[in-house]
Amino acid sequence: MSQDKFELSSERIQSLTDGIFAFAMTLLVINIDLPSTPHKIDPELLGKYLFSLWPDFFHYVLSFILLSLFWVEHHQQFYYIKKINRKALWINILNLLFVALFPFSTSLMGDYSSQSIAAAFFISNLLVIKIFLYLNWVNAISNKELIVSDINEEIIFEKKSHHLFFIITSLIGLVLAFIIPEWSTLPFVLTFFHRSILKNKKKLYNK
Repeated sequence: MSQDKFELSSERIQSLTDGIFAFAMTLLVINIDLPSTPHKIDPELLGKYLFSLWPDFFHYVLSFILLSLFWVEHHQQFYYIKKINRKALWINILNLLFVALFPFSTSLMGDYSSQSIAAAFFISNLLVIKIFLYLNWVNAISNKELIVSDINEEIIFEKKSHHLFFIITSLIGLVLAFIIPEWSTLPFVLTFFHRSILKNKKKLYNK
């Protein structure tokens, strides 16, 4: 079978993606460690100990939300993508490789949030996932037989700009990782509001 004729329904890759994302998102909470035996913590100091775990909790919440956004983005792409070719298959499989790695990256960042290497590793993991999502979209719109026929240029542009915004945010985070690693993940908070900002701009433009 030639590569040009290799086309599959997108349902199988979506099912695999759902499973990997669910597994990775579940593993995130395991990274919040407690002492192996309860008597190692004075009951009167339990609250203080839990507060000391705030970097772990922060990166757990951040990672869970970011993975959720990636999962939603993947499903939104496949609302328009109805078939996949060989290239799309491998793009998605490699993407899931880094999704499965993300709980480790989150644990590393939570335990060593003041270390530049940990911050850079965490942000690089996010960046690679987003790059593969971007490549998946570019591959689809470059092969019109893979996507629905009624897609318009506005949707294509909006999704490209959303990907590029996150990639730029990640690059800013990488720079911060080698300057002030403890604050390097804060730029990602902007990504939570980026889509709503785009929608508001679109409403104003349409008026």
